Amino acid sequence: MQRRNTIQRQTILDAVLKLNHPNADEVYCYLKKSYPNLSKGTVYRNLNVLVEEQHILKVATTSGSDRFDYVQPQHYHMRCTSCGRIFDAHLPLYQPPKELPTPCGNFSIEQHTLELIGTCSDCLNKFKH
Repeated sequence: MQRRNTIQRQTILDAVLKLNHPNADEVYCYLKKSYPNLSKGTVYRNLNVLVEEQHILKVATTSGSDRFDYVQPQHYHMRCTSCGRIFDAHLPLYQPPKELPTPCGNFSIEQHTLELIGTCSDCLNKFKH
């Protein structure tokens, strides 16, 4: 079911684009400056609606809070272990088979993710100085 697009939801969507892979708290802090009556609950609720409606992706990370990304063609992500920032990885997409055999029968693959973990160039440069 497509919900009515509210001004708040559009504002939160615009913040996700501007902030480049933010977590919910970063979206809230960014918008709170311009919208002092905005609640954290409103941000969290609308981020989840935007994910459900496939306007944004929830990027689960192995450490820290989930990040959000505008829906683009499927792509992978890189996470810096030093600063925690997330970047888009421009790599060819792997096309997994539709099913894989397991000891208990076939496993149906619905989607896959790839997160490359390392240190970004900004952090590497900080360590050199």
